[in-house]
This record gives sequence, C-alpha cells and structure tokens, in this order.
Amino acid sequence: LSNNVAITYNYKQKTELPAYVRAYQNYYRYDMHSYNTWSSVWENYLYTNREYGLEWKDGWRLDKYNMLAAGLEWRNTSITYVNNYSDKSITNVGAYVEDKMSLGKRWTLTPGVRYDNHSLFGGHTTPRASLNYKADADTDIYLSWGQVFNAPTTDDLFWPYSSMGGWIVAGNPNLKPETGNTTTLGINKKLNKTTSMKASYFYSDLKDAIRWDSTVIGGTYYSTPSNVDSMKKQGAEISLETKLSPEWRLSAGYSWLKMESKAGSAANYVADVTNPQPNGYRLGVNYAQKAWDVSLNLTGATGRSLERFSSSSYWVLDLAVNYKIDKNAKLYFKWNNITNQAYEVWGNSSIGNFPMPASNWQIGLKYSF
Repeated sequence: LSNNVAITYNYKQKTELPAYVRAYQNYYRYDMHSYNTWSSVWENYLYTNREYGLEWKDGWRLDKYNMLAAGLEWRNTSITYVNNYSDKSITNVGAYVEDKMSLGKRWTLTPGVRYDNHSLFGGHTTPRASLNYKADADTDIYLSWGQVFNAPTTDDLFWPYSSMGGWIVAGNPNLKPETGNTTTLGINKKLNKTTSMKASYFYSDLKDAIRWDSTVIGGTYYSTPSNVDSMKKQGAEISLETKLSPEWRLSAGYSWLKMESKAGSAANYVADVTNPQPNGYRLGVNYAQKAWDVSLNLTGATGRSLERFSSSSYWVLDLAVNYKIDKNAKLYFKWNNITNQAYEVWGNSSIGNFPMPASNWQIGLKYSF
C-alpha cells in the first residue's frame, strides 16, 4: 500500500527565478506472508515506511552579473517492522546556496555549496561548481564538478534479520556514508531548425560505496549491504531529437556505463557484474495533434553479465496515450511492457529474484484547477 501526498505553493512564477514551498508525506506498507518449506510454517512480515519532508527554494538577482539561489530541506524517515522494532528513524536537515555569475557574453560560472546535518552521521559540507561556455547561438558546452555525500537509508541500516524460505536478509547498522567526487563534461547543440543533439561524459570516484549483495553459505542465501572500499563509474550518453512534421517527433539515444570496484586490500579494480546497463538504447516516436498526444517508446540494454542477470540483453516497448477533454481535464492510457518481456534491472541478488513487472496497463483522469 502506497499513499503519497504533497502540497506546493509556487510564487514569483513570472520572474527569472521562480520559487516554491512544499510539504509532503510518503507512506509505504509491505505485508508479506511466506511459506517456509524448511520449517513448514507460514512466516508473516509487516513493514511500514513513513517519510515527512519540507522544502523551500528561492532566488534573487543581485545585479546584472549575479543571480543567487538558496534552499532549505528537512526530511524525517521512520520505519516499523512488527515484532522486531518500532519507529527506527533518520532525520536530515540540508541547506544550499549557489551564485550564477556571468563572465562576459559567453561564459557563466556557478559555484555552490550544500550543508547536511544528519541525525546519525553529523554534519557534512559538499561544494560544487559548473562552467558553461556558449560557443554560438546554437551551442552550449559545460563542465561540472561536485563532491558527494550519500548517507545509508533506513532499510540499509535497520532491515531486521529475517529468514524467508532459505533466504536470510539483514541490514547493516555499521555502514558508513558514501563520499567522493563526480565530474561531467557535455554539449547541447541545435544542428538545424528541426534537430537537436545532446552528448555528455561523466566520471565518479566513490569511497565506501553502499551495495546490497548476496552470498551462498551452506545452501543458504545471505543478503546484506556493505561498504565497497572504492567504486569507479564512468559513462557517456548521446541523444538526438528531430521534428519530422508539425505532428511527428522522433528521438533516439545511446548510453554507455562502466562500473569497477575494489574491496579491502585488493590491488586492482575489477568489473562490476551488477552493472544493469553497460549499453543502453532508447527510441521514441511521438504524435501530437489537437487533443491527442501519443508516444511509443522502445528501451533496451545489452552487454550484461550472466553471472547476475537471466539474460545479457532486454527490449521493452511502452505506449502512452493522452486525450485532452478540455483545458482542465485529460484522459490517459498507459500500456507498459507490451511484449511481456521478462527481465531484471537489479543484479545484487541471485538470478531472477527481482523481476520487473509483466505487461500491464492503466487508465486514468487528471484534472487541474
């Protein structure tokens, strides 16, 4: 059962720096009844996760060369696992500020800093910066760098020791936060009046990266999170979008991802077999005319390790149809995984344990006022 509620107040909407205040609650309940063939008994698990949050963001133009943006965030997450514990919780308070500075007609520099105060891991400051160069009216080149601080989640830390049919799952209260650096280089270019291109490359180097993994001991599967000593990721992405006619648009994209990790005293990095998408592909067709908007999208991946995935590749076809009844109401229809592809995107477990949903559809009505 999932109930998510948010209320947002937007202001300064007609300015170059729109602002908002938001309050939200996300609630999730997981009720599982599992028959343990080893002990010949039914095992019941009732788990709830509740998250409260507040967010505020605003901005101000200081002068013709500087635009300042700032924000505050507060988030509390608590989980309850019946017969194990109640209200294990984590609170994080964050604040950030950045200044978008114009350096002449072509260059823009945006330095920023964020501070997080975590109830379990204390205070952490993470700076970041980006540099943008406008080569011409149709070309932007950018470089960004930032430090990383990702604290373990409540599930990572507190998931109780539980045995389900020969599968033992447990959190790890001794986890440390992920820290590191990430750098991105990219370009956005308009090739002609109807076609645009985006391309980027990123590199990240993490210490104490958190990863759930499974091992087999005496025929029993054990699944628990741990801190990988070091993890390196690098990837590239390129996408094209073109307007074939006033009604038809075509988009295509390719991505490449390389993941390597090194644990403990190991001398060298090794390829991470849990990489869900070493090569990713995307192809989309969109038709829009008057009240109708129809999209057909194909996504896929190749080059995955058969040590952790049931297939080295997969292809998924999705359809979305929207019909605008009037200026306030829209009827929608979604058909996901049309061909009923069997695949997984989670490789931190034994093969096939976490399949993605089979073919499914939904119909609904959205009303704005």
